[in-house]
Amino acid sequence: MRFSQSGLRNAALLFALACFAGCRDTKEDGGYCDRCSSESGPEETTIGSDSAPQDSETAEGPANQSTPTANPPTNSAGVGSSAAGSRSDSSKGASTPSQNGNAGVRASMGGAGAQAPSGIAGRSTGVAGSSTATGGSGPRAGQGGTMNGTPTTMSACGAPCTGATPVCDEGRRRCVECTDTITDACGPDTPVCNIDTCVQCTVDNECSASAPLCEPREHRCVRCIGSERGSCVGATPACDDSLYECVECSQGQTEACTGARPLCETDLHRCVECLRSEDCPTKDRPRCDDNVCAGCRSAADCRDPQAAVCDLNGKCVQCVQQSDCSAAEDCDQSQRTCVPKPPPPPAGTKVACDRCEQDNECAASGSGGATCAQLGGFGRYCFEAVRAGAACKQPFHSQDVPGKGTFCMPTVKASCEALSLVGMTCPTTGCGPGGRCSQFCTIECSSESDCPVSFKCSNSECVAK
Repeated sequence: MRFSQSGLRNAALLFALACFAGCRDTKEDGGYCDRCSSESGPEETTIGSDSAPQDSETAEGPANQSTPTANPPTNSAGVGSSAAGSRSDSSKGASTPSQNGNAGVRASMGGAGAQAPSGIAGRSTGVAGSSTATGGSGPRAGQGGTMNGTPTTMSACGAPCTGATPVCDEGRRRCVECTDTITDACGPDTPVCNIDTCVQCTVDNECSASAPLCEPREHRCVRCIGSERGSCVGATPACDDSLYECVECSQGQTEACTGARPLCETDLHRCVECLRSEDCPTKDRPRCDDNVCAGCRSAADCRDPQAAVCDLNGKCVQCVQQSDCSAAEDCDQSQRTCVPKPPPPPAGTKVACDRCEQDNECAASGSGGATCAQLGGFGRYCFEAVRAGAACKQPFHSQDVPGKGTFCMPTVKASCEALSLVGMTCPTTGCGPGGRCSQFCTIECSSESDCPVSFKCSNSECVAK
């Protein structure tokens, strides 16, 4: 069967158009175009073989038409390329013309400027040319493209969002912790999305009963906020303004401290007795020691001029000795206060070992006179002068008093009160200054002459004979 060359060209062109339309419309079957091409090649070759005698075709063409080359240039495009492929098909065998012819058809369908490489490359170029013809320039951000034949979606943020910011905010094109519509990235500790950040809360009803308020700056649930909003009661009625915790007191709520602990130690948020020594007004505890009022350690702790002396018990008192009082006062040892001195007694009314302040208080039993003299560290007493040619009666001894003469005086190891109590049952008030209690009152002695009459000195103590 013989066909004209123009008929062959028309048949090949129609077949190619039908194949291309099927390839364009077929998106699921990627091998359709390959099968279409392979089916087209052999058919063109068969038809070309049957048309070996060229008298008919030659008669229709120009008289001086040269035989086209087997492989037309790859930059040829449009219908011209297709025709060249057909002429090559009729003059140069079956295999190569078929491939080049198909490439030419696809290049023609690709639009102006499309190249038509041989074989499979021709088909790929045709698809790309179609994209160019419609003004396409590749995938845009957010539209995606293909990689290794697999569709991909490109993030609006330019890269995948992972780690601490796993969500893409497409409006602002940046990775964030969360968005208004994507909150499942927030964990249990910070379950609420505040614009693009995971927080504990944005309103109070998102908090629990143990921490019922939402702190508006850090968006976290707290127990209290200042003095106006809070749930602080009982032993911790105030709110710590910085920690939002219930405490005994705070900088803004010092009035929570009352009673025995009226002051607020704001650094520790606790009520205390004192912050400085001036907060301790009592004489018994005038010094502030670790926020507690304590006893004095020295006169410097005693701020009251009427109690400017610190005694051994840590109390501020008026006096502990005579020198702490004025010349017109005595130190009352029982009360540790200065009291006015009593008026002097009538002259000559006190006897030996009576306390005295002046000589004229002392009366003499004889003509030798008497004096008021100091006995050791125990005080001043009346003593009679030693009479000429006479001896002092036990337990008195002859002693010199500078500037006054010689007087009969007891040992300086005990007071006159202790001497008068020797041999008596020890009273609850004691045996007097310098006295001792050994079931009975006694005093220290060096010999029997130091003891009252009827007592002896045994083991350095006066005991009954």
